[in-house]
Amino acid sequence: MSHDTHCHNETPQISCPADFTATNPITFSVDVSDNVDDSVDVACDSSSGMFFEPGTTTVTCTATDDAGNSATCTFDVTLDQMTPALNCPADIFDSSAVVSWSDPTPINFPTSPFINCSPTSAFTFPAGETTVTCTANDNEGNSATCSFIVTIDGEAPTIMCPVNVLTSSNPVVYMSPVVSDNSDMSPTVTCIPPSDSMFQGGETTVICTATDAADNTANCAFTVTLDEEPPIIPCPADIYVSTRQVTWPNLAVTDNTDNVVQATCNPPSGHIFPVGTTVVTCMATDDAGNTNACTFRVCVDMENPVISCPGNLVSSNPVEWTSVTATDNKDTLVNITCDPSTGSNFAPGETTVTCTATDNAMNTHSCTFIVTLDEQPPDITCPMNVVTSDSQVSIALPMASDNNNPAPVVICDPSLESIFTVGITTVTCTAYDVAENTNSCFFTVTLDQDAPEITNCPADFTAFTSPVTWNDLTVNDDYDASPQISCDPTSGSVLPNGPNTVTCTVTDDAGNTALCVFVVTVQTPQLVCPMDVGVTANPVTWTTPIAQFFHPSVQVSCSPKSGTDFPIGQSTLVTCTATDNFGNSDVCTFMVIVDNQAPMITCPIDMTVSSSPVTWDNLVVASDDVDTELTISCDPASASDIPNETPTSVTCTATDDAGNSASCTFMVTVDPENPTIMCPDDISASMNPISWPVLTVSDNLDNSVFYECDIESGSNFPDGQTTVTCTATDDAENTAMCSFVVILSM
Repeated sequence: MSHDTHCHNETPQISCPADFTATNPITFSVDVSDNVDDSVDVACDSSSGMFFEPGTTTVTCTATDDAGNSATCTFDVTLDQMTPALNCPADIFDSSAVVSWSDPTPINFPTSPFINCSPTSAFTFPAGETTVTCTANDNEGNSATCSFIVTIDGEAPTIMCPVNVLTSSNPVVYMSPVVSDNSDMSPTVTCIPPSDSMFQGGETTVICTATDAADNTANCAFTVTLDEEPPIIPCPADIYVSTRQVTWPNLAVTDNTDNVVQATCNPPSGHIFPVGTTVVTCMATDDAGNTNACTFRVCVDMENPVISCPGNLVSSNPVEWTSVTATDNKDTLVNITCDPSTGSNFAPGETTVTCTATDNAMNTHSCTFIVTLDEQPPDITCPMNVVTSDSQVSIALPMASDNNNPAPVVICDPSLESIFTVGITTVTCTAYDVAENTNSCFFTVTLDQDAPEITNCPADFTAFTSPVTWNDLTVNDDYDASPQISCDPTSGSVLPNGPNTVTCTVTDDAGNTALCVFVVTVQTPQLVCPMDVGVTANPVTWTTPIAQFFHPSVQVSCSPKSGTDFPIGQSTLVTCTATDNFGNSDVCTFMVIVDNQAPMITCPIDMTVSSSPVTWDNLVVASDDVDTELTISCDPASASDIPNETPTSVTCTATDDAGNSASCTFMVTVDPENPTIMCPDDISASMNPISWPVLTVSDNLDNSVFYECDIESGSNFPDGQTTVTCTATDDAENTAMCSFVVILSM
């Protein structure tokens, strides 16, 4: 029987004979086939060659392949009872020479027959095969014969086990022992533990026994070593080199059962590697087939790292720096060394520091910088003492200079941004140069939040002459011995007639202020003329100028006089004089303009706009022969809301200083609605130029709406599709658009 190592689930094919009638012994054959097995086991519940009982017997046969798939078939056998028969025992195999058996069974004999076998039961048989023939005879002359074979086999079979097995697979499958026998073609073989069973780790002895048909046995043994532990393979650390041919020592592979396990690497040691990083994979396999692998990287780096030094340093001892950096095309961490090293004490003057970066492939790159040892402190100058009323006063940092540092760092205590307390605070400011040499200066901040005290502010008084003077103010202050005093107007000023408010402000060094306010009423003779006079016709009259604070004997005269004819179209100066009997006098003047010509005014053209309010301030223009500045008013006014779609009349009037006026009008229409425009359908043509009808446009107010297309009708078009967009615009600049496609196929 062959053993297929593949799994399948297809049942074998079995074909039984048709039902039949026969005499004993009954023989038959069953046909079987399988898609995988060459030889399929067939078992029938009544085997061929047997003596059947009288009547009909149903025989069931089952075919089973090596995968355990099975199929059955049945047939009926009817025994012909008219013929006597004799049923012998089955063939006998024995290792003993004396063999006994039961008498054969007679069938269909009407009376018990006499049975005789040759040789007889309990006969001493020779080695080898002997045919025993038995005959049955009854008194009525019926007879039947049968035979069987007795094989005397005292020789054990031979069995040869497979070689010892070393494997990593569980369950363990091993080859069957090779068995032969002098008489039995298929001795039975059993092995413990059996093949295809689960084994314990380590070494197990398998004992196999061969048994032939005569029950002679023979044994053999072999070992199965189950090794499921892979070898241990240690790869070297990643290799960084600056040359392309790279070698490394042989890998020291160890294994739990195999003393010598070789490792193979890809690429191998001694390989010419490309520039860059290559992953090397090394693999070891022990005799049980267990494998293990490890990897390491070979980095061929022929490029130097890049190092960056700081700028030149100015420092005091010890000198330290942290800003030397390096990068590399391969390494993330590059070793950096400097000579002299950071933290060293340097000699006075300049010292060149050389720093070198080294990558893992031992490529190097260096940079240098200069360290200047500076042990001279900076110079610092504090501001003058500060007096203020603001607790968060703004104070500029003191000025500092240094022999090596153009801008030393200055720190003040308390900070110049502090909130100061009332009174005097001493501020200490310290300058630090780049070498951390220091120098300090001091100043005071006086916080004074109390206003000065004015002890003699004058009471209100009347002055009959001008200029007017008053006594100096007397002031007291907590910190400022001489606060600043300013009066508006100042003492000694020429003041106009009437009440004059004098405001005196006292300010101390902290900016605190105190006020002294009083009123000086001035009563000096004064002549007040009327405003400039503008009229449209002669003669020109005016009210007499007013003489204030004069004696009742005052006389007022003007030149030219009131009621005089003045030149038309020009300005004339009128001078008036007042004099009383006590010698008081004053003069005033005003202008007289006679203008009988109306100004010129120009309105804009009628306008249509899209929204309200509407403005036209700069569009109405007016001029006059005499006045340079005219009064212009419009009804409705510019920036008014105008009703939608209702033409509204606007009247604008220009008036000059003489009261002459002129007017103009224009129309304003508010049109918030867009026009409508209708494009033609898409146009297909085979040649240029391409034209289309005039487009239909309309508007709610504008009878002739202008439109234009981005490509004019009658133009030459390129081959393919072109979109034409047309826009309609009404007088209010409202727009509407449409588009269509022109397709030219040349």
